[in-house]
Amino acid sequence: MGVVEFRNRPTHVVVPAGAGRAVWVRHGEQLRIVDVEGGQVGDLFAFAAADPGEYLSASHTRTSTSRLFPRVGEQFMTNRRRPILTLVADTSPGVHDMLIAACDPERYRMLGAPGHASCADNVHHALAQIGLATDAVPQPVNVFMNIPVGTEGDLSWLPAVSRPGDAVTFTAGDGLRGGSLGVPDGSQCDQWPAADFACHRYHVTESCCSRRDLST
Repeated sequence: MGVVEFRNRPTHVVVPAGAGRAVWVRHGEQLRIVDVEGGQVGDLFAFAAADPGEYLSASHTRTSTSRLFPRVGEQFMTNRRRPILTLVADTSPGVHDMLIAACDPERYRMLGAPGHASCADNVHHALAQIGLATDAVPQPVNVFMNIPVGTEGDLSWLPAVSRPGDAVTFTAGDGLRGGSLGVPDGSQCDQWPAADFACHRYHVTESCCSRRDLST
């Protein structure tokens, strides 16, 4: 890979409903994902800047934390067992998912909706905008997604309980590219109406206190 370029990076990105966006995040910076209208679900992917073959892995993260989803202060691991993100704040009720795969064109074909927008296509299109190509569609971090596990191992698909303005904040490990994807309308479950997400990138000082978003 060539030299990673970080110039001209926006500090505030709106992810339109049914679309995807990718943002550069450097080591030590923070990425905050905001559910603008409440009740939304988004797929978060993170790729190492130096090698997109290394990416956030839900299965390796569960192995590391022995939990279905990390607590605040815990790390998300890559497929090479290195920390790539740390969950540092969560103003939502704390309901998220790392079990459900990203929706894709085949999923929608099976549901009788061929040609429907999907998160798998969204992540590829978004990464292409910043010059990255990869065949991988990793298991995403499904922020605000409500998939409780029953006592007999059954999964339930329930509406998101996040409220307008709820947010999750991550600190980046060694240089990565992160993309947050607004889930398309009707994606996998008709409980989730489509609406915009907002992403904010923060510089973190040496004292670990973040500056206010430069766009505000």
